[in-house]
Amino acid sequence: MTRNPRHVSYEQIKAVVEFMGRHVDLASGSLRTLQDRHLNRKLWNELSNIVNNMQTGTKKTADGWRKYWNDFKNKLKRKVILINRKYSSYRPNLKPLNKLERQILEILGPDFAKAGYHSEKHRAINHRLPKVKLEEHNFNIGGNVNESSDKLSDSEKNESEAGESADEVSEPDNNMMQLQNIYPKWLIEIEKKRTDIDLRRAKAEEKQADIAAQNAETARSQVEALRKLTDAVSAQAEAILRIASVLESKIHPIEDALAL
Repeated sequence: MTRNPRHVSYEQIKAVVEFMGRHVDLASGSLRTLQDRHLNRKLWNELSNIVNNMQTGTKKTADGWRKYWNDFKNKLKRKVILINRKYSSYRPNLKPLNKLERQILEILGPDFAKAGYHSEKHRAINHRLPKVKLEEHNFNIGGNVNESSDKLSDSEKNESEAGESADEVSEPDNNMMQLQNIYPKWLIEIEKKRTDIDLRRAKAEEKQADIAAQNAETARSQVEALRKLTDAVSAQAEAILRIASVLESKIHPIEDALAL
């Protein structure tokens, strides 16, 4: 199968989703701190190398794949809002969630489609949802089946249709049940990963606090040592002055005796 330089292939999409499943913080965009910046860029470079080396699909820079993933999430969010808020009646051709879309929801968590609902719902009514074009798979998020411009071979169509038919349902209420039934399957594992990440961060912050406390204690000890040294020098100077005074008091009588 030849590479199409314009479209992202189904294999590339699948690889991206699998990679995001292993790196939940990258998928949700929560790697935003200064400490996470290096890891964030490293992971995007790693993902870029994986998908760009595939035999099918397109090639993008690390920033290009990051933009593609963010656009992908935004389109999926609008589709889930349409389904979850029963706006699908305004789009009779709205397809139910397919397998990859549900996998992405499992990765992003139950609150993914809740944020921004009020700003999205009117656009969902009045505007057509854009699609994600794929080279080898009719993977149209929130779009019309007839709008797809991607071409599949007969074997790919059969494989795609077989996978889709097993996953899709016809009623919006069933889609809502799908969304509700997804969460228990992944919640424990995802929350465990997030808890582990939070625990590592807490330990790192605790270690930094310990280092800062040790540095403060070292500085305090140095100040105390300097104070003691100053006191010792002052005491030594006073002792020298006393010795000089004693010597001076003894020298004067001797000088007077010699003068006689």
